[in-house]
Amino acid sequence: MKAMFDDDAVVPYIYQNQSHVLYGEWLVPHTLKTYNDDAWRKFYVFDVFDRNKERLLSYDVYSEGLITAGINVIAPIAIIKNGSIDHFTECLSKAHYLVKDGEGGGEGVVIKNYDYTNKYGRQTWAKIVTNEFKAKHHIAMGAPTVGCEVVEEKIAAKYVTQALVDKVHAKIVNEMDGWSSKYIPRLIHTVYYDLVTEETWNFVKEFKNPKVDFKVLSHYVTAKIKELKKELF
Repeated sequence: MKAMFDDDAVVPYIYQNQSHVLYGEWLVPHTLKTYNDDAWRKFYVFDVFDRNKERLLSYDVYSEGLITAGINVIAPIAIIKNGSIDHFTECLSKAHYLVKDGEGGGEGVVIKNYDYTNKYGRQTWAKIVTNEFKAKHHIAMGAPTVGCEVVEEKIAAKYVTQALVDKVHAKIVNEMDGWSSKYIPRLIHTVYYDLVTEETWNFVKEFKNPKVDFKVLSHYVTAKIKELKKELF
């Protein structure tokens, strides 16, 4: 992440828009290695959270400022009204952003409705992943599967709950007399520790003695915490 904070475009933008939190990806070769040669080692923004408004901003609101600042922004494949699953899956064939010609598509598509919030008041997205990417992902991560899903992902999805993350967060706030972003590593490590020490026997029974890669599990635990506590990241 050091490279992102050294970026000549990102740092000035953050100073000028201090209520914004940029969500993005520093593109490095991993599961997919078919992106254009000049696409690597760059930061790409896919969401912007506004602390003042306490919500994720829509693309049409944040994109102009980022583009003007010279920051890479991932644009929508399509804007669909009253969409169906057929409309969304059709977009899979158009998911070629930054991919070399003739090298297939990307991971899949993310479906966003900025006006929707779940029962907890959070904006949540859906994602359709291509079978091709699932296969490559399983090979790259070396993870066993349950059905069509990665077992480590299923474990994190079930056992990293809102209650657990909130409990650990509240404990840190109480002990440290407040919250600071420097406590994020402690939050992640403590949630992961609690999961492994308190729930291992439960998921061993549930998934019938699965082969678990704990490095992969740690990755999915971190992702789940970020999903449940977006306001902290």
